[in-house]
Amino acid sequence: MSTLEVNTISPISGSSDVTLGGSSKNIKFASGTTVDFNTNTPTVSGLSAASAPNTPYWSARGSGLQTINHATDSQAILDSEIVDSDSAFASNTFTVPSGKAGKYFIWFQADLYDADSDITNFTLSIKINGTIKSRVYTDFGSGSVPSHAGNSIYCIEDLSVGDAVTYYAYMSTNNASTAQLYGSEYGTMGGGFRIA
Repeated sequence: MSTLEVNTISPISGSSDVTLGGSSKNIKFASGTTVDFNTNTPTVSGLSAASAPNTPYWSARGSGLQTINHATDSQAILDSEIVDSDSAFASNTFTVPSGKAGKYFIWFQADLYDADSDITNFTLSIKINGTIKSRVYTDFGSGSVPSHAGNSIYCIEDLSVGDAVTYYAYMSTNNASTAQLYGSEYGTMGGGFRIA
């Protein structure tokens, strides 16, 4: 291996490009090297969405009203995808694809609706492989109870290939009746992304 020591590499007269490396070759930086773009913002071409650092990313919402039972932990039906960079979100579940383990930011929001205005409390949860990793509880006590109740939760988790992310809602009403997750108008949604 030989060493090239220079201060500046510029394209030759009449050319606009300098090419480093070749097919199936990597350009590597020695440990401790910093890349200084000065005040210029570089343009990077040739990267697909699936190879970008913050992938996978996904977001999906409920497309309508999902009925949930009193005092029952119910998985949110997010049947309308908004974005899904790696096609890793299906059946209301995000599954970490091969080669995409890492730290993830995950979020969930829900709008709970009851036409009878009988909601007394509700809980939102983010689960990884069925285990709760984030939860928020809202209690309306014995006072006035609403017809709509909304909240949101977030978490950062280390995920391995094959880990499954799901979203859940639990609610109680005064008369032990059903309520609905309001998916219309983007009321109930979930998503996340791998942190670069």
